[in-house]
Amino acid sequence: RGGPLCDAARRLAVNDEICRALTDAGAVRTCLDLLAGPGPGGPAPAPALARAALGLLRQLCGSDHAKETFVAEGGVQAALAALAAGGGAPGAAGAPSKGVAEQALGLLGAVVLRNPGHAEHFAEQGGFPALAAALDALPDAAGVQRQGCLLLRNAAARSAPARDAALAAGAEALARRAKRAHPGPCGDVGAAALRDLGLPDYHD
Repeated sequence: RGGPLCDAARRLAVNDEICRALTDAGAVRTCLDLLAGPGPGGPAPAPALARAALGLLRQLCGSDHAKETFVAEGGVQAALAALAAGGGAPGAAGAPSKGVAEQALGLLGAVVLRNPGHAEHFAEQGGFPALAAALDALPDAAGVQRQGCLLLRNAAARSAPARDAALAAGAEALARRAKRAHPGPCGDVGAAALRDLGLPDYHD
């Protein structure tokens, strides 16, 4: 039931006022509870449910009010956990969930956009190594690669500490690989990520 409800709420959240109202009504907390599953040691939520919860959070986090609530309630950690569970890893059993990874990266990109404090919090939670692992696991998924580049750009644009953490996690190689492999969806955002990482040859 949770997935269809999240999808319906996402379709309703078309402006800041509605996003604020849904946040104040507990939508962020509900989504985070869905991502947590039944509790410690229990199974992760099904990919379809995780994707729906992340998609609603992504829509809500177009609102600064929702972003603050999301971060304060441990949302970055929850999104990274969903990314690790749904993004797959080299050698992991089962096929990686591209949908979960794309929504998790899109959500995190929205959270750090124009907010250096959130970008630094993302870095402190191990966000850049987690991002690198997801992009390495899904090199052929153009949507995942695009969202990864956008996240790199948004996080690096206004924060030197986040920029340094991204470079230390191999962001340059990730962005260049995305540009080469997916020039249509990733050419522009890959170049923008490289530029905002402070690299002069970002068009190469």
